[in-house]
Amino acid sequence: MCLFAELDPFPTVRKATVHHPAVGSALSLHCSVPECYPPGRVYWGESRSGLSLRPIETSERIALDYEGDRPCITTY
Repeated sequence: MCLFAELDPFPTVRKATVHHPAVGSALSLHCSVPECYPPGRVYWGESRSGLSLRPIETSERIALDYEGDRPCITTY
């Protein structure tokens, strides 16, 4: 039995994009998930200065939209 895992690198981001949506409007964030085997569990997370990354929880205002196998998040 052969056991292995493979994860291609995440895309490099040179400068973060800051969004300023109008209050009450929708904002969709799209992700670029690297190829991996076995398929990974992908989620959006937030990190604040000095704290570790934590997953963003979905709610009535935040939804996870699966386009194929590439999950993205939309905030209302």
